[in-house]
Amino acid sequence: MSPAAAFHCRRLGRRSPVRQVAERVDSPAALDAASVEVLVSAVLDASARRWRERSVAAWCLGACVLSAEQRITAAEALRGVLVDRRYTDRVGRLLRVAGRAALSSCVITTLFLAFRFVSMRMDPTLLAYGDPAIWAVDWLAGVGIAFFVLVLPILMFSNSREDFNLRDSVAEAVMSLGKLADPYAVGILARMHKRKCNVVRVTLNEVWEARQSLLSALTAVHSEHYGLLPRDATLSLCDVLSDEDEELALPTLEALGRAGTGAAVQPVRRLAEDSKSEAIRSSAATVLPILEERLRIETGAARLLRPADSPEVPAEVLLRPASSATGVPEEQLLRPSDRPES
Repeated sequence: MSPAAAFHCRRLGRRSPVRQVAERVDSPAALDAASVEVLVSAVLDASARRWRERSVAAWCLGACVLSAEQRITAAEALRGVLVDRRYTDRVGRLLRVAGRAALSSCVITTLFLAFRFVSMRMDPTLLAYGDPAIWAVDWLAGVGIAFFVLVLPILMFSNSREDFNLRDSVAEAVMSLGKLADPYAVGILARMHKRKCNVVRVTLNEVWEARQSLLSALTAVHSEHYGLLPRDATLSLCDVLSDEDEELALPTLEALGRAGTGAAVQPVRRLAEDSKSEAIRSSAATVLPILEERLRIETGAARLLRPADSPEVPAEVLLRPASSATGVPEEQLLRPSDRPES
C-alpha cells in the first residue's frame, strides 16, 4: 500500500467498508463483486467529507486483482475523478466557508462579550450598561463585523485544504489508471501531463505520475480502439508530441498509428519534417500515411449524398396511385373465369 493510502486507511474507522476491503487487497485472490462495488461507490462519492475513503478506494482499484468486467467498471469510475466537476463542489465549498465563518464569529463575539460582562461585574460604575437590549445589539453587531473580517481568511484556508485533499484522490486515481492500463484514459492522462485538469490544479508530482501512467496506457491502445476513443484523445496526444520528448513521443506516435484519427495529420507531419530527433522523424514518417488515409476516409464519410438538381415534378406527386383509365368497376377487376378447367 502506498504511504498516503496506508495513512488514510489507518485514519478510517474499523467499521468502514472501504478499510475492510483495503485490508484484503494484498490477497492474491480476486475480490468478490460486493467488495468491488464498495470501492467503486466510494470513488464515485463526490462528497468532500469522504475524501479519505475515495483516496483509499482509488488505490485499491489499481492494486487488487480484478476480472475483465470489473476492470472496465473500475477504470470508468477512476476516469470520472479526473474530469467530473462534481468533485470540486464549488457551491458546497462556499456554504461550508459561510458556515465556518458564522460559527467562528458567534464564538468570538460571545467570548468577547462574556469577558466584558465579567469586567462590568467587577466594576460597579459600569452596571448602567447592563441593559439586555444593548447586549443583544452589541452581539449582533459583533457577529456581523467578525463574519466579514474572518470570511476571507477562512475561504483561503478552506479552499487550500480541500484542494489538497482532492489532489490526493486525483493522484491515486492517476496511478491506478496506469496500473489498469486503461486505453480510454490516454486523453485524460495526456492532459494531466500537460497540467490541464478540470478538477484540481496540477502540480509537478501529478505531472510525473500522469507521465508514467500514460506510458502504461499507451501500450494498451490497439487497432480495434480506432473510433472508440474519446473525441479529444487524439488532440490531447498531439499536445504531448509538441514537447518532442523521445521517450514519450515514440509510444504516442505508435498509438496514433494504431487508433488515432485524421486530426493528427498536421502535428505528425510537422514532426516528420521539422523534429530534431531522427527517431521521432522516422516514426512520424511511418505513421503519417496511415493517418492521411484515415483523414481521407473520414472526410469522405462526412459528405452527404444529394441529387445534382431537384426534380421538376413536385415531391407530393412523385408517388401516387395509378388512375383507372379503363373505367372498369373495381369489383370486376378480379372475377372467376367462365371457362371450364381442362
